[in-house]
Amino acid sequence: MDTDRLVEDHKKLVYHVIHRTVRDRAAHEEIFQEVFLNVFESLPRFEARSKLSTWIASIAVHTCYKFIHEAGKRERVESFGDWLEGRPDPGVPSDLQENLERNGVRRRLERHLGELAPKYALPVTLFYLKGMSYREIAAINAEVAVRPNAPANPETAPNRTLWYAQYDLDDLTLTVKFYLGEKPELGNEKMNEKLIFLSSLLLVAVILASAQQSDFPKLTGPYLGQKPPGMTPKIFAPGIISTKETQEFAGTFSPDGKEFFFTRRPTYNDFQQQRIWYTKEENGKWTEPALAPFTYSCFEAEPHITPDGMRLFYGSSRPLPGNTALNQIPAIWLLNKTAAGWGNPEYFGPRMMYMGEANNRSLYYTALYGAGYIAVRRWNGANYEAPERLSDSVNCLESTAHSFIAPDESYILYDGSMDGSTNPDIYVSFKKNDGSWTRGVKLGHNVNTNADEICSSVSPDGQYLFFESDRAGTMDIYWVSAKIIEELRPKQ
Repeated sequence: MDTDRLVEDHKKLVYHVIHRTVRDRAAHEEIFQEVFLNVFESLPRFEARSKLSTWIASIAVHTCYKFIHEAGKRERVESFGDWLEGRPDPGVPSDLQENLERNGVRRRLERHLGELAPKYALPVTLFYLKGMSYREIAAINAEVAVRPNAPANPETAPNRTLWYAQYDLDDLTLTVKFYLGEKPELGNEKMNEKLIFLSSLLLVAVILASAQQSDFPKLTGPYLGQKPPGMTPKIFAPGIISTKETQEFAGTFSPDGKEFFFTRRPTYNDFQQQRIWYTKEENGKWTEPALAPFTYSCFEAEPHITPDGMRLFYGSSRPLPGNTALNQIPAIWLLNKTAAGWGNPEYFGPRMMYMGEANNRSLYYTALYGAGYIAVRRWNGANYEAPERLSDSVNCLESTAHSFIAPDESYILYDGSMDGSTNPDIYVSFKKNDGSWTRGVKLGHNVNTNADEICSSVSPDGQYLFFESDRAGTMDIYWVSAKIIEELRPKQ
């Protein structure tokens, strides 16, 4: 058998199985290679009692679950084997795939599937997106969990419709068991194939309904089509970027204004679940916000795109190079822009957060030593020089943090508290002719309130100041005219 052709014919199928089963994207390539090594080793024993693609998919599934088990992350699972054995095989209607593509449902379905546990996403993916029949999926003998682990509060889920789908699936499980005369236990008993059939249909129906009824608005124009603010701060893209259900802060636009990355946290204190999200302009329309492609399953926050648009810095607790455990103190990671888009994350340095880069590539950031302070590492044309703590004119607050440097280094924004206050405010210092900094001045025009105001930045065109405030009860991103900064600039 032509092994190269075998890989070429089945690589997309294997990729789909891995993508829907293993959340650790960094491990996908390794698992992909292991799947085909297992296929080649087992090929002499293939008896053709099922289709070759079904057999390869089953090897992919078991390889994925072996990886999860060895990583110590495996959920309680059981085999569902021939869960539709003897049922009519409806196949896939010939016009289904065309309709999915034409109406954009396929893209939205992919997004919603990404929010589901692998045990649910995999069968749906194989049937609706890979065109496998019920019998073929059943023959894979995949393993699925007995009950979903839904969030305790539906308001904190990325998509409440999917949360309720899982909740209803739990309820349906017990209901069907009752009517089948079975004792509704929560152990690892084998589920009745009728139960699995009904449960799966329910989940598929809810997912498809959610995908087809997406009410994401059509957004066009700069800044997601939002009406620009004046001298009074207002929430940026309410219900789209800044939502009542989640907490948002620390956003960054690309220089051309066509990409926006930001940090989203499920609840106020759920630091470990915060991730970087993004939206971009495609064919003149902004996409619905989704997890950034480089996101790892750990604490991640505070992206910054450099003025030239060629680098993206962000904080992450992902494992450091050579390690498998999450990093206890968030470090800075870097993505470089290539012709194909953003590259893979590269480790940059420890004990740093909230990076900002000037036009000359000098890096201003929060150094995570002691109470924290603002530091700079200057670029000499080849390397970054040793860190330098900024003067007390800038580091004049309690826990001074989250600096934003103007591209020309004419001013620097940062936040912190003063005189024992527990609510941080945003300050600005201006660079003097001798290169020193003026002492920090608090921003006006209701930027600062009795709530927390942190994580400021200015849009690449210099027109708008963005910052985070919890004045409305949740952490939201606000924006206001950047003229409020110039009003505070000292007269020379």
